[in-house]
Amino acid sequence: MSNVTQIQERFNEINTVILEWLKEQADFPVVMAESSDPRPDETHLSFKMLTNLIKLGAKDERIINKTTGKVTLRAHRQFTVAIEAIGNPVGPDEDLDDLIRATDILHAVHISLDQITVRDKFNAADLAIINEGTVTDISQLLETETEPRALLEIVLAARFDITDNPGYFDTVELTGDFDTDCDGEFDDYSTGVIQVKVS
Repeated sequence: MSNVTQIQERFNEINTVILEWLKEQADFPVVMAESSDPRPDETHLSFKMLTNLIKLGAKDERIINKTTGKVTLRAHRQFTVAIEAIGNPVGPDEDLDDLIRATDILHAVHISLDQITVRDKFNAADLAIINEGTVTDISQLLETETEPRALLEIVLAARFDITDNPGYFDTVELTGDFDTDCDGEFDDYSTGVIQVKVS
């Protein structure tokens, strides 16, 4: 499996955890902001990763499997996730409850970050909450209507495991005639197989 495939699979796992968490907190559709799926016409939540991965620590951990010779590079990376609540546009003569509700939705999401059940699910997926962020009202005017919007940015840390196969081994097998007593001559009984353990 290529490194790209391993990274993609890990991102899919992270996105699934975030998606399920958001769906549990709000009775509205949740979509990935960069998805090709059409945006819902109703009030909904969207999320996406904002920044590149930031390395945590001086170097990544290397775990060697002495049986297979493979090495797992265990990398810890930090990234930001932007979550938006987007409501239905509100005209000048309409009720402004939806305008308030966009922020209310994200306040509920924000508070849930301290729930034990939410933390447990994040931990089970090797995700750590670094910064819970704050909810910001980013509602905007669309011609004569106001589109209720609210933004929450949280910082997470995740573990990424990349498997490498550098060809390490711990046993060398030699076949042939050997000078076992180091006298410069091959011994009659030295023909065969010798296994040398490499520590």
